[in-house]
Amino acid sequence: MIEEINAVGVKFKKSRIRAGREKVNIYPKTYVFKISPVQAKKAEIGQVLYVKNRHNKRVPVIVQSLLKLAPNSCRKHKPILHK
Repeated sequence: MIEEINAVGVKFKKSRIRAGREKVNIYPKTYVFKISPVQAKKAEIGQVLYVKNRHNKRVPVIVQSLLKLAPNSCRKHKPILHK
């Protein structure tokens, strides 16, 4: 069920515009972030969400997987930002 989802696996996305075209880089490593129950209902694979990076800047990520983690293991992950 969707209500059981409490984390998402994401990949960081970097895009820039060159010569009128947008070039998108998707980094290969998957990271885990926790997600609120309200956001979990709307989350889909391939959706673009936002997180804070280590420099406290808001950056886009692409959802790769929807996860159900134990409450203790979910506490150590950083949260997904609201839009």
